Amino acid sequence: MTDFNRDEKVTAVTTLYNEIGIKALCEEKINQYYTEALDALTAVNVDALRKSELLNLAEKLMYRES
Repeated sequence: MTDFNRDEKVTAVTTLYNEIGIKALCEEKINQYYTEALDALTAVNVDALRKSELLNLAEKLMYRES
């Protein structure tokens, strides 16, 4: 199909993704990787003060609004 309404297409695809659970799966994976990253950073044998900026950045990225 070469002639379509872009907004309708985006809405249709978003609805389909939500119906089959893609959004929930993505959010689950984001949380999983965030937790793994924090665990890895915690395991690094460096003073916590030196890791604080990286932790702040990770938190800002995790909870940013798109």
